[in-house]
Amino acid sequence: MITNFAIDRSSVVPDTNLTMRWTSSWLTIATVVAWFAGASVNAAQEKRSWRDFVRQHGDTNISVELCGPITGLKEIVEFTQLTVEGRITLAEGQLTAKEDDVYTEYEIDVIRVFRAPRAARRSTLGPLNLSPFVMDPLSMRPNATTVRLRRPYHGRVELDNGVLTVNSGSPTLEVGQHIIVSAYFDETRGWWVPHGTFEVLGSGRVVHLDQKLQTEDYDSVEQFAAALANPPRTIHPSER
Repeated sequence: MITNFAIDRSSVVPDTNLTMRWTSSWLTIATVVAWFAGASVNAAQEKRSWRDFVRQHGDTNISVELCGPITGLKEIVEFTQLTVEGRITLAEGQLTAKEDDVYTEYEIDVIRVFRAPRAARRSTLGPLNLSPFVMDPLSMRPNATTVRLRRPYHGRVELDNGVLTVNSGSPTLEVGQHIIVSAYFDETRGWWVPHGTFEVLGSGRVVHLDQKLQTEDYDSVEQFAAALANPPRTIHPSER
């Protein structure tokens, strides 16, 4: 059985789709995440966690719809602190510790660093060392590093009595995929979150995967790097 709901900010009503529509800027994504977790619990008062809910009701599908301002490469650079090129080595849907939200954890074997947060350059450990970089213990290459990112309210998790699927409209990335991704640090969760993802094709062409973002494609990684260093003005769809 597939159990779905329709959610808005004023009420919780059983229906054929669980869809959250929220208008906000990208800067308030953390607030949306927190609201979604609360709404998820209220959506089915009898459950203590999504695991319990799926155990009782079976397969559950959730659609999360986010609306924001027109965003292109310029806005991506302004909002994020990290941009790397690499290959995905892990793409795994998981539940949070409280089992009230779903996220996908990605690990990316880094090929090239375009932009790195200051915290990533710190040599001492501590609470301020908010680096997305982790050493790759499985790699035979010296000094190889991996970036770990988490995309909230997005992913697929197999549970005791069915599958919980959450789709936020963001691109679903796969192991082995060659990508360039930017990310920002979500202080409310302590996660680095993808925001602006491109795929590097076999021909070397760089194509954007976030269909809602007003970003261009580039003929090569070098051309993309030049645009990243001097981001072009974002063109509104009405101007095209």
